[in-house]
Amino acid sequence: MTRIRRKGTAMVHTPKGILVVSGRSRIYALPGGGANKEESRKKAAMRELGEETGLKTKATKYLFEYEGKKWYDHKGKGIRNHTKVFLIDVCGRARPRHEIKYIAFWKEGSSVRISKGTEMLIKKYLKFLEKGNFYLLNKSCFPFKNLYPSIIKNPIKANPTIMPHSLIPKKAKWKNLFNGE
Repeated sequence: MTRIRRKGTAMVHTPKGILVVSGRSRIYALPGGGANKEESRKKAAMRELGEETGLKTKATKYLFEYEGKKWYDHKGKGIRNHTKVFLIDVCGRARPRHEIKYIAFWKEGSSVRISKGTEMLIKKYLKFLEKGNFYLLNKSCFPFKNLYPSIIKNPIKANPTIMPHSLIPKKAKWKNLFNGE
């Protein structure tokens, strides 16, 4: 019998790249982990990010859900992760904590080795960005403002739904362009 594990995963996209963490193996993954009983996967992603890196969450946005492949724990029991991935804006300086030994930032073409599952989640996230599935908020309170330079080199030509801050109307409200929300 396969046990379903509810998991929250953090996508922290910075100008340096996407934050990834690793134990001793130096194969990197997105921060996150299993949700405790009665804990939402969003809270689990935020908690695990803090536990693994020391970063504090400023804002979160649900991206998508993913059902992982079956894997086996050390006792040989089958487990399948049901993961929700959240874009998380953070403050602080990332430092390895607890089981995490290394922190890196992944960018296209970088030499950082990431797991197959992490690669799939990052590709799915980047496809959202390429299609313009992002949202807008006015400049004064836009939590993910540090992403604009690193998302798309020329956002207006690439997709008119992603605009530099100077072109966002002063009274702009959240405009959610993600599918399913």
